[in-house]
Amino acid sequence: MKKAVLGLTVAMFALAMVSTDVLAAKGEKKDKGTSVKGSLAVVKNDKGEVTSATITAKDGTVYNVVTTGLSQDLVALDGKKVHAKGEVKEADGKTMLTVNGNIKAAGEKKEGKGKGKKCAEAAPAAGK
Repeated sequence: MKKAVLGLTVAMFALAMVSTDVLAAKGEKKDKGTSVKGSLAVVKNDKGEVTSATITAKDGTVYNVVTTGLSQDLVALDGKKVHAKGEVKEADGKTMLTVNGNIKAAGEKKEGKGKGKKCAEAAPAAGK
C-alpha cells in the first residue's frame, strides 16, 4: 500500500512539473528585440540620399542604425526624439541597431490599438 501511494505521489509530482513547463512556454511572449529611445541624426550625401543614421540615447549611447533593408524615410524624423525596437550588436567597436519594423516618433501610438472613440452624437432621449 505504501509503495502504491508513493508511486502515485511521484507520478503526480512529475505531471505537475511537466504541465508547469508547458504552460510557461505558452505564456512566453515573442521577443521583439531591444527597445531604444533617443534623438535621431541622419547623414545625407550630396544627392540628399541617407547614407547613415544614429540614435543617441539619454545615457549617451550611440546606436548606429542599419539602414540596409529599412524602407522608411528617415529624413522626416531627423533631429526628433524617436523610439525603435530591434537587435543590438557590437561590430567594429560600434553599437549597431537592426530595426524590426519602423522607427517611430516618440509618443506616436500604434494604429488600431487602444480604446475606440465614443460617438460624437448621442441618441436623443426617449420622450423628448
